[in-house]
Amino acid sequence: MTEQIRHFRPVAGEDRMVRQALTRFQRGDDRVPYGVRPVIEESWQRCLRSGVDPIAPRTAPYGTDPVRRSARNQELLEASEAVMTQARNALSGCRTMLILADTAGEVLRTEGDDNALSAAEGAGMTPGSNWSEAARGTSALGTSLYLGNAVHVHGPEHYCRTHHLWTCSAGVVRDPVDEGVLGALSVAGSSHVFDPHLFPLVLASAAGVRAALAEREDLRRKQLLEHALDMLSRRSITGLMLFDRRGRLLSADSRARSALAALGADCACGSSARRDC
Repeated sequence: MTEQIRHFRPVAGEDRMVRQALTRFQRGDDRVPYGVRPVIEESWQRCLRSGVDPIAPRTAPYGTDPVRRSARNQELLEASEAVMTQARNALSGCRTMLILADTAGEVLRTEGDDNALSAAEGAGMTPGSNWSEAARGTSALGTSLYLGNAVHVHGPEHYCRTHHLWTCSAGVVRDPVDEGVLGALSVAGSSHVFDPHLFPLVLASAAGVRAALAEREDLRRKQLLEHALDMLSRRSITGLMLFDRRGRLLSADSRARSALAALGADCACGSSARRDC
């Protein structure tokens, strides 16, 4: 567990050594940088192979269909509403912000401290901008999306020099059905204030969005089941009931509910039909 934390989280006080390693790496003097976490070194190597400019990073094109991405992004925005609203209040005055991005690295929404938001705008971190690793180099947001895992990138660990004033933690948001990556959340602030609590904060935020997505999915499944039950009920002369594997009532048509009521049984969904019947 300690090694895993070390892999994805930086250690305070190593900025000078990391900055020197990055300079040597980008000059071509040291292609295997010393004293850099493996997760950062691997990202630097990808940036080098992709031709990311450490002085003026370019904006890479998005890799998914825009129509499909728009629909998935809308759901992600809706599911993250509570988390983003909380960030607006909780991070105010902390010079910290919360960033929501889709799976391609497009920033969908930012909330938090006004000073942090203003600084982010100056760095190009605004809704609609692309912060994938291929576009902006090593960053918590882009690298987290590439890895499909949470990561904290601090100060000079960023491949591009324009981002060295930031410390950022990011975690991916996964689809509760198929575990696919839908996007990522990142908590970002000034690198002068190294806060190890950013890492668990972003993990909790991503978990909150996933829980909201799961709740929405459960509602859709319930509506689908009710629709299917209604269609079958029209072709049946008897009442229909749907149970889960533990014998709990999931749904019942009008005839079945009437029959249960006449028997004095509890017909509420989620009740134990075996006991009531």
